[in-house]
Amino acid sequence: MKDFLRAIGLLCSCSLSLFGSDRYIPFNTQELGREPLAPEEAAAMMQLPEGFSATLFAGEPDVRQPIALKLDDRGRVWVAESYSYKEWEMKGEDRILVLEDSDNDGKFDSRKIFYDKATHLSGMVVGFGGVWICDSPNLEFIPDRDGDDVPDGPPEVVLDGFSTAANHNFFNGLTWGLDGWLYGRHGITAASLVGKPGTPAKERIDISCGIWRLHPVTHEVEIVARGTTNPWGLDWNDMGEMFMTGNVNGHLWHVIPGAYYPRMHGQGSAAHVYDRIPMTADHLHHEGEWTDRRQFRDNAEGLTNLLGGGHSHCGAMIYLGDNWPEKYRDTLFLSNTHGRRINNEILQRSGSGYVATHGNDFMIANHPWYKGVTQIYGPDGGVYLSDWTDFGECHDNDGVHRTSGRIYKVVYGGANHSGPFDLEMGSNLELASYQLHRNDYYVRHARRLLQERFHAGIDIEDARRELFRMLDSGEHAVDRQLRFMWALHSSGGVGEKRLTALLNHGDEHVRSWAIRLIGEDGHPTKDQFRKISDLARDGVSRLVRLYVASTFPRFSEDQQWALAEELVTDFGYVSDQNLPYMIWYALLPLVESNPARALGLLSNCSDSQVYKNIVRRIASDFDLNADLMPRLVKEITATLDRGDQLQARAGVKGIAEALNGLKGIEAPANWELLASSLDAGVRAIAAELEEVFDQSVPMTERDWLSLLGNQSRRNQAIVELAAFDDPAIAAAILRPYRRYLTDDRQATMATLSSRVSFAGTLLRAIKNGMVPRSDLSAFHARQIYNLSDDGLNALLEQVWGQLRQSPENKQAQIKSWQANLTPDRLGDGNIVNGKSLFQRSCASCHTLFGEGGSLGPPLDGGDRQNLYYLLENLIDPGAVLPQDYRMNVLTLKDGRVLSGNITAQSRHTITIAGPNSAEVIPVSEIIEQSQTEQSTMPEGLLQTMDEREVVDLIAYLQQ
Repeated sequence: MKDFLRAIGLLCSCSLSLFGSDRYIPFNTQELGREPLAPEEAAAMMQLPEGFSATLFAGEPDVRQPIALKLDDRGRVWVAESYSYKEWEMKGEDRILVLEDSDNDGKFDSRKIFYDKATHLSGMVVGFGGVWICDSPNLEFIPDRDGDDVPDGPPEVVLDGFSTAANHNFFNGLTWGLDGWLYGRHGITAASLVGKPGTPAKERIDISCGIWRLHPVTHEVEIVARGTTNPWGLDWNDMGEMFMTGNVNGHLWHVIPGAYYPRMHGQGSAAHVYDRIPMTADHLHHEGEWTDRRQFRDNAEGLTNLLGGGHSHCGAMIYLGDNWPEKYRDTLFLSNTHGRRINNEILQRSGSGYVATHGNDFMIANHPWYKGVTQIYGPDGGVYLSDWTDFGECHDNDGVHRTSGRIYKVVYGGANHSGPFDLEMGSNLELASYQLHRNDYYVRHARRLLQERFHAGIDIEDARRELFRMLDSGEHAVDRQLRFMWALHSSGGVGEKRLTALLNHGDEHVRSWAIRLIGEDGHPTKDQFRKISDLARDGVSRLVRLYVASTFPRFSEDQQWALAEELVTDFGYVSDQNLPYMIWYALLPLVESNPARALGLLSNCSDSQVYKNIVRRIASDFDLNADLMPRLVKEITATLDRGDQLQARAGVKGIAEALNGLKGIEAPANWELLASSLDAGVRAIAAELEEVFDQSVPMTERDWLSLLGNQSRRNQAIVELAAFDDPAIAAAILRPYRRYLTDDRQATMATLSSRVSFAGTLLRAIKNGMVPRSDLSAFHARQIYNLSDDGLNALLEQVWGQLRQSPENKQAQIKSWQANLTPDRLGDGNIVNGKSLFQRSCASCHTLFGEGGSLGPPLDGGDRQNLYYLLENLIDPGAVLPQDYRMNVLTLKDGRVLSGNITAQSRHTITIAGPNSAEVIPVSEIIEQSQTEQSTMPEGLLQTMDEREVVDLIAYLQQ
């Protein structure tokens, strides 16, 4: 029988290789003459602990470039093949395979190609009637609701906006979370602006390195945690704590929702975070610091080899199967790319979280082609290991060997196998009973199936009653009770009464999860909040306090202020690896929204790190909170008088850090209280601020340039640098441009379009692809044109488009668009996309349907149904031009030329407004003021769009 099944499997494989998708032959860029060991030989070379064995589950040509593995509800292995790495060309050749081992001999019997038209495939998971894939720039869902392994139709775009410029740091790794959400990862190289298709830019979520999640039904997307460099592994332990693995600046982190972890560079989209939670592991897998990583790659001999093999890691598996020995349960396994091995990390509770110690390396590949990506345990407890199979270090700078790839299966002794099964066919009660299974494969799949049935409107009340019975009985271990809670939460909810009762549970893990699930459901009730406040106050469990801080953003504002008083009180957590950080992350929005009220927190704040950060955040807005600066000094002095020396010194340090790099700032009136303090430490730190408060030393060009790396001061620095006529400034501002926030990018466009010496550098950066062409608005293109430099205008036309046309050309354009934009054509317009285009290109100046800016005239009363009227205003905005909306041009003494709309004017000043800001200019600084016959509405807007986008915009404007 076994031989017959194997023959059938080979027949299927051969037939697929002759027809359809298997005709595809990938192209190697690896140096010719270099080939890996044969797949079977590589499996035999593996060094494993005694009692373990490895078999080749599948290898080339049946599997190639396996970038992700997942198991379905039948125990079948789904493989994502990525042929696009690392050129990322839009060829649509990446594939998804389905492999089945029906006789459980560790080798696949049958093989199907489910999908073969992905372009940037980097992650995949099965569930909710189809397959979810990471396919930059989209997160897509491929429907297969009848489960016949044939897509029901083309992929559906769930989210878009994921970067395609991230090179090897792309978004990846879909995994079903314990809470019923879909989790994914993202690297640092290029941030993404993500949302449902058609979502305006300002409503999208900025995702850089870290973890995000998506609800599979509502498609709501959230950031879970930010930081690291390139996370490439995610899993949960028995108690539901999340861990991620990654590369370069560390390899393992305990993931706490709302946390910030160290980045390889920059601060990303998080201002005023200040301090970031360090790595969970107490060791590195290489010698030296992470900045020395280039010395310790490719299985470097010596100490790095003994420590674990290198700095680059893929995959995260916390083993919760039922085949491997007990000592491996609840420990974490990750592939070490340079070390060509599997590392093992031992997770141990410490304070509010965990510390990971280095266990013995589990597997050594013993050949240079092994590139592990994924580790995942299956229904028999055996573990599948995917091997990308390539030579050289992890970026594959020596070429990509696309024709290779393997999957191995590692078991201890003999793995049990009950024959073919399909969990989807189980009854509700059977799925509920699987929550008691020792192998978490069954637990997780059964939980998701209950969630799917609930959201499909199927009656699962019998399963819920059984889960409630098991939870209420108290007969089961804590890890099982948590499973009952997660299953109930994702399939209808645990219920207000039970969650309130669970806040009194004897185990800290149950209490902490009760807090988290209350936050997931919305604001807590009065009774729940009273108990949560007690938990934050009593200090019995650091873990519980941690999740009060983590869940903090989900409480109402009044509840947050009440909890803030409890969280700043010290119950012995000062040395904790997480709590000072998480408490600050919780308090930050409160301090920003109401700094005067936040001052009151200092009198009870027992933690010097939190104290310093509160002071620093308030002091960083010294120009907006001038009246609060003397109050800060008074509060720090009172803190010292109470004998809290560490907090007082931290407070002065907070002021010093807030004003770092600035000069000529006016000192608070009562600064002498700190400058002449009886405490030597306070005096010493206060003395460091003498230069800052020296009114005779103004900020120089160099001073402002030094602040470009300070996220809280960067925007101000970019604006202030406009006053210095130095061509080197433009290059300095643009160097870190890819890491800028939206406000920083807008400030960059305003500054660099104001001078001839700046604008050329900006246009060349656009030409070279360093700055997206779309970032230069039509308004700022017009500003550059008004600099009246022939060379600049030639370059502007080359990289952005022609700004001015003859009236005859404009009339020809209008007539051409009139002929093309027929009622039928506009009837097919995408209104959602049209709204997005309006908000991106027009809303900064014009109001429509109650939304937008006031620089230009409102459009609600315009004759929007008249196509000629719309086209004339878009193509030739100066044709009918009210005086108030003509372009004004100011030439200033410092060399700048500003264009815009004069919104206010007095004997002493003129206010000139652009699309995103207004600037008040002293009349004494203006050399020349003129008004052109051009509209403040820039020409050339339609030239920035393709034909489909024009149709969508006009359809939206006419609705």
